[in-house]
Amino acid sequence: EALIEHTDVRPVGSYSCSNIMVNKIHDAMREGMRMFLRSAPLDPDRDERQAWMGDPAKDAESDAYNFDVGAFYTKWMDDVRRSQRTDGSIPDVAMYWTMGNGVEWPSVFTIIPDWYVGFYGDNRLSQRNYEAMKRWVLAMKLQHGQPDGTLEGSGYGDWCDVYSMDGKGSDAGMTSHELISTAYQYNNIRIVQHTAERLGRTDDAAMWRSMGDAMQIAFMAKFFDPKTCKYTSETQCSYVLPLAFGLTPADPALRTKIVENLVHDITVTHDNHLTVGLLGNQWLLQVLSQNGRPDVAWSLVTQTTKPSWGYMINYGSNTIWERWDYDTRDPGMNSEALLIQAGNVDAWFYQTLGGINYDPAKPGFAHILIQPHMAGDLTWVKCQFDSPRGLIVSNWTRNSQNATMNVTIPANTTATVTTPDGAAHEVGAGDWVFKSRVK
Repeated sequence: EALIEHTDVRPVGSYSCSNIMVNKIHDAMREGMRMFLRSAPLDPDRDERQAWMGDPAKDAESDAYNFDVGAFYTKWMDDVRRSQRTDGSIPDVAMYWTMGNGVEWPSVFTIIPDWYVGFYGDNRLSQRNYEAMKRWVLAMKLQHGQPDGTLEGSGYGDWCDVYSMDGKGSDAGMTSHELISTAYQYNNIRIVQHTAERLGRTDDAAMWRSMGDAMQIAFMAKFFDPKTCKYTSETQCSYVLPLAFGLTPADPALRTKIVENLVHDITVTHDNHLTVGLLGNQWLLQVLSQNGRPDVAWSLVTQTTKPSWGYMINYGSNTIWERWDYDTRDPGMNSEALLIQAGNVDAWFYQTLGGINYDPAKPGFAHILIQPHMAGDLTWVKCQFDSPRGLIVSNWTRNSQNATMNVTIPANTTATVTTPDGAAHEVGAGDWVFKSRVK
């Protein structure tokens, strides 16, 4: 009998639906989380057993819908801060000072505290780490900045993307490393800008705002073609990161064309398959949903041919692989249960299929947003989350074009419940039933 040892994190979420494959994917990801949560997000079955910083940046959000990880990630951010070198750089592995000094992996140090404010409604993690964040972002500019205002490629790229399968390409992926590093540096700058604004550091906020504006101009000039609305490399990752971080033109029509290019690459060029690796995977499904294409995200989630999560499940796996080609690749770096290719998919189940989100204007689920997407062949979803404010329930059923939503909102909160017909209902605490037509 195999037993999983992990940090004593309280279960807070449950998800199930009418699609058996999606349930199995959720279970596999949840088991991987349990194996990772060992005082730090720790590789469970590799000889390294190290707290790599790459994937937890968004894994943390999926973790949090399933387990109470507020204290866990507070502690781990202390580890990351203590890993900072005297020159301001941060290694790629927490508490291991000799490995790496790039931008992407250590971005957990800005992304997680910023997410923590919205999810838990707690600014203390950002406040505790702001000075170290500031030193790090400035060090990355000093160490990797180029004369044109962008950054040199300084990390592992979109690690283990589809183009690397069976050794056909580098494990560091096909997406321009300069594009990736510059995009992440821009995102980090905007995060520390917003942190400075929250903390009342007006001079710092002005400095970051100016730096971010200049980097946005440099990024667009170097990596974006306004005639075709394509980015350097023309990979899914090269579209996803700019869309996620706000590195797109102000013209809505051009942004729409960028989304169309991404969708075409997924649905036509790659026949409803993804090509992203560790980095692109963290933002892919949410980017699609936020830009009006949750249907495309659903097609990826329910894909069963390689590369896909469904392929892993049908192969017999109970966890998520490190590579898309675990079954055919040299096993030297080919472990199971590493979550590298889990992205932020499990949070997407709660956020998009279950429809449970917090309102960024009223963080910590003080105001709750309920808007499930009744995707594909789904006929029901049961989703609940014991939020920082109490238990939220979003259950729904669909019979042909008729839908019924059963919603529970905790005490001392409010919610906006959007039904499938597009109607928005403002409600307070209690149990609610909504019946509507499905568009």
